[in-house]
Amino acid sequence: MNITIIGFGEAGPVFGKQFLDNGASVTAWDKLQLDSATANQQIAKTQSLGIRAAASMHDAVSSAELIVSTVTASQAPVAAEQAADALMKGCHWLDLNSVSPATKRLVHDSIAHKGVLFTEGVAMDTVPSKGAQVPLIFCGPESMSLSQTLNKFGLNTRSVSAELGAASTTKLLRSILIKGMEALFAESMEAAGKVDMQDEVLASLQATYPGLDWQEVAGYQLYRASLHAERRASEMREADKLVKELGVESLMTSAIVERQQNLSDRNIGSGYPSDPTLSVSEFVNAVAQSKSR
Repeated sequence: MNITIIGFGEAGPVFGKQFLDNGASVTAWDKLQLDSATANQQIAKTQSLGIRAAASMHDAVSSAELIVSTVTASQAPVAAEQAADALMKGCHWLDLNSVSPATKRLVHDSIAHKGVLFTEGVAMDTVPSKGAQVPLIFCGPESMSLSQTLNKFGLNTRSVSAELGAASTTKLLRSILIKGMEALFAESMEAAGKVDMQDEVLASLQATYPGLDWQEVAGYQLYRASLHAERRASEMREADKLVKELGVESLMTSAIVERQQNLSDRNIGSGYPSDPTLSVSEFVNAVAQSKSR
């Protein structure tokens, strides 16, 4: 099978290498290849895995039987629109982006008229922690057959519905809780760090909920939120749209967007060491550095 990965950042390389190791011909394309400042590094990253770096979007998708889109939320419709004219009739587009059902429909509509099959998919855990075994849920008319095919490549997928919308709805409602916890940790620990009381706060949590290592949990949550703040803010905007579409007042989700965007605007993630210890103190130090930059 000829498989193309669109968006080769965090998840793309994991899935691309899994496909390659199980006999597929794999090509990758990332918009960073269009920027002279990042092109060489991005191409080298792709080639280091034994995966072909396409010369353009057209080159990436024109002979692909399966296209897997793993771009940022805001780029999901853009990538489909850019690829539409080059797609082969009968090929399959798998959108794995964390976007709302409405955005998934936009992606579907931009390619379906070309005779392209479409499956909506989402990851139900972080790819870095689970790798190629991260649980993926699919929906759409062809989702069952695609799930069976990709499981033969060693992925962990299942179809939950023949109707579009089920997968993205499940993921985004889950994300409100996951990204919300990150946002709460960020706000609480930044404030606690002002008076050097973060360890006391976490010790209290440890006493109340002894089943978790709260230093480790908080450090990991803060690290992920800081390093990927822009992407999280974009995903939560999609969740915000979904909540409103469902007729629920989006009080908490809107606030999560603001806190995640705040982390991005201050570029907190750049203050982490290259080999982070995932500690709360690293976050407090990164916040302090952001104010001095």
